[in-house]
Formats: sequence, structure tokens, C-alpha cells
Amino acid sequence: MVYKTVYLMDVLLCLLSVFHVKSRLSSIVPENCLLIVVGVVMGLMLFAAGETGFTLNTVTFFLILLPWIVLNAGYTLPLRAFFDNIGTIVTFAVIGTLWNTFAIGLTLWGFGKVGMIVQLAMMHTLVFASLLAAVDPVTILSIFANVHTKELLCAVVLGESLLNDGMAVVSITL
Repeated sequence: MVYKTVYLMDVLLCLLSVFHVKSRLSSIVPENCLLIVVGVVMGLMLFAAGETGFTLNTVTFFLILLPWIVLNAGYTLPLRAFFDNIGTIVTFAVIGTLWNTFAIGLTLWGFGKVGMIVQLAMMHTLVFASLLAAVDPVTILSIFANVHTKELLCAVVLGESLLNDGMAVVSITL
């Protein structure tokens, strides 16, 4: 099953490469629509191969899916603007993620203590809060692309998103 997933991820990478190289194709079909179509085709291929169920485990996520996600995000990141503003990006990513994680986690824990919600251990509320703190600004970036905002703002938002996701993955695994 893992080998089929690796093969299908390679097909996805090839399709995304063709999509980014062929600017005419990207002007006709949005990237999100292409990803939905590729996902449906991959699901149909797995169904035709006799694979009716799939469970996502940590090995599949960290060794197969996550590298392709980071590779795609790094491919579209404007490096010059990213490294020129690395201090701002790291400040937003680290301090913002920690602030959101502890604010949400401690609030949920406090609500559980007073009986407003189901009481959970503090560690469980902090892990849940770290998941909530890693919200991807995909919609914001697509709007920025449509209204042609400055590259600096796109680089700061995308860079913060990448580092924010990394912070969330590290905090969940701790």
C-alpha cells in the first residue's frame, strides 16, 4: 500500500510540475481545481486496484505526504523577500503560534474546570490548541494573487505559514 501511495504522489508531483511550467494551463484551471481532480483520479485508481480502505498513519504522513507539501510551498516561496524579512516572519510564526496555543489551550482548560465544556487534561487542550493555531492562509494567499498585492506581503504571509506549520508539527510530537 505504501508503494502505491508513493507512486501516486509521484504522479501528483509530475502533474503539479506541468501545471506550474505551463502558464497557459494555470490561466485556464485554478490549482485547487486541479488538485481536486487529481485526488478523485487517485482515489478511482486505488479503488480499481482493489484498495477500498486507507488509514493515514504517522509514517505515511511524515515520510510521504509532508515532504511534498513542504516542497510545493518552498517552490512558490519568493526566497529573496523571505530572507530579507526573516526576523518579522519568525516573530509572527513563533510568538504568534505560542500565544495562540497557550491562549486557546488554557481557555479551554479553564472552561472545562468551571463545567462549561467537557473537562480535559491541560496537555490535551494544549495539543488541540496547537492544531488550531496552525491555520493555513490559503484563501488569503489566493486573494493576494488575484488582486496583485506586493511580493513582500505574500512572502511574509507564506513564510509565516510555513514556519507556523512546522511549529505545530513539533509541538504536537512533543
